[in-house]
Amino acid sequence: AASNATKLYSAQFASGGIGGVQYFTDLNLINTSAQGRTAQLLLVGNNGSPIAGIRNPVTVTLAAGAQLRERGEAVFGLPDAASSATLIEGSLVVTADGPGIIGEVTFGDPRDARFLASLPLDGNPAANLVLSQVAQGSAGGGKPYFTGVAMYNPNQSDISVTLDVYSEQGVKTGSATIPLRSGNRISSTLPQLVPAINEQVR
Repeated sequence: AASNATKLYSAQFASGGIGGVQYFTDLNLINTSAQGRTAQLLLVGNNGSPIAGIRNPVTVTLAAGAQLRERGEAVFGLPDAASSATLIEGSLVVTADGPGIIGEVTFGDPRDARFLASLPLDGNPAANLVLSQVAQGSAGGGKPYFTGVAMYNPNQSDISVTLDVYSEQGVKTGSATIPLRSGNRISSTLPQLVPAINEQVR
């Protein structure tokens, strides 16, 4: 569907390594309008300030119907995500000079693709969200899974976010309320945010 938004967000951007794990972020933008569009890509740190010391912000131009797909480290001039020992993380803010820009981010393991996820860029920050999948731990000694949650507050005021986690039977298994200041971001695994969750595979 065509988008009327001129500002799009991704709460998750990660490039580089930490704790022996490497991360990459892939950016995909499409101009669905009949006119050319210019867009500014801004990488915002967890503290709400633009990340310094890199190429930031970046301005890109997309002709009508054109697509831009590029790795995050190439866009912002970061070290190779597969080998860098430093993790650059934050939120992505895309500001276009008119409607019609849509896109997504893909992030995961740049070496072996052990984990991978894609999410659309969001032009409508919401007060209530429902995520249909929670996978934390392993079932019957099988492959382990983890769920990570990234949240970004683009508002001018501070907010509080309540996370409620439910089992597949609809039973609440954990809850936590987290303060999130204006412009700030938080990214953690589910048990770090909701300590009651240790082993929940559905």
